[in-house]
Amino acid sequence: MKEGGADGGKREGNGEHSPSTIFVSGLTDSITDAQFEETFSEVGPVKHSFVVRHKGVHSGIGYVRFVATGDANLAAELKNGTSLGGKKIAVKLAKYRAPRGQRRLKTDRVNADVSKRKDDKEEITIKDVKDEKISDSHEIEEVNRTGKALVTSLADKEQSSKEVQGTIEALVSPKSLCKNGKSSGEVPPNIVATKGESSSEKQRVARTVIFGGLTNADIAEEVISRAKEVGNVCSVMYPLPEQKLEHHALTRDGCTMDAAAVIYRGVKSAHVAVSKLHQQEIKGASVWARQLGGEGSKTAKWKLIVRNISYKAKFNEIKELFSSAGFVWKVLIPQAPETGPSKGFAFVTFTCKQDAESNP
Repeated sequence: MKEGGADGGKREGNGEHSPSTIFVSGLTDSITDAQFEETFSEVGPVKHSFVVRHKGVHSGIGYVRFVATGDANLAAELKNGTSLGGKKIAVKLAKYRAPRGQRRLKTDRVNADVSKRKDDKEEITIKDVKDEKISDSHEIEEVNRTGKALVTSLADKEQSSKEVQGTIEALVSPKSLCKNGKSSGEVPPNIVATKGESSSEKQRVARTVIFGGLTNADIAEEVISRAKEVGNVCSVMYPLPEQKLEHHALTRDGCTMDAAAVIYRGVKSAHVAVSKLHQQEIKGASVWARQLGGEGSKTAKWKLIVRNISYKAKFNEIKELFSSAGFVWKVLIPQAPETGPSKGFAFVTFTCKQDAESNP
């Protein structure tokens, strides 16, 4: 038995498959990470799940890692061939993937080999790069089938970093602030604030709060007005282009159109704004709120699994119980598809490490 693998745990048997991780293909482009996780939470507690995207483009595949090894096999049996989002999906155990350290060593060897070939003025074909760069056999199959490159090279990562920085600059730039007016969903003049103090890009994204679910300009005006009551605002952008939501993986966490970006002068104000406005009903709309960067954006890291709860447990009961530890950003109670009641466990998500580690 060897350590490592796609499931981050033990490599068992012949090492061909990860015992607690499944590979899902055939996903519809509209599926979000939250919907994806909720679907497989019906089988058992999910430790980690994600839909694979390349530079924001949906690949149609995803991975789910369960807490219990047996749930991965059960998911493959129960979910394979079922419909998700109106499309038939295929589910099977994920194949073993070498630990990150081993993959990094392989990448270093590949890069060294590439450099040597360049020095020798040898031609590197597309097949060479694909064979050497793509380590996961599932992704190789998907690349051959759809022609989409799902593994990012070092150069791609550098380019992606530049694109993220460019998006941040666009959010803060005066040119991207809303224009005055009430037509075409634009925000009325009293909503827009301008000019803020300069800071690093990292601080700016941590000071930025995205508000989603703003279905019309009236709701946007009210939400942003309340957001401005929390603290000093540097700038506001509304509506946010849909591609910006995809670029920052906001739709994966449940953010829906229309959305607005509010940049505060301090990170504390941004955190408070999320706690005051997230999941609040305003003019008939449920507001979604999350920080764009910083600790408050890493909600997936601050998620707890709560076991042995009553089958009759309600959302508000669990939220109230854990609110004594800090602001509860989300509560998810997986339910059995046939019977309806809960499966005896729940997920509670916070917006910071301290709250997640403070047990009520």
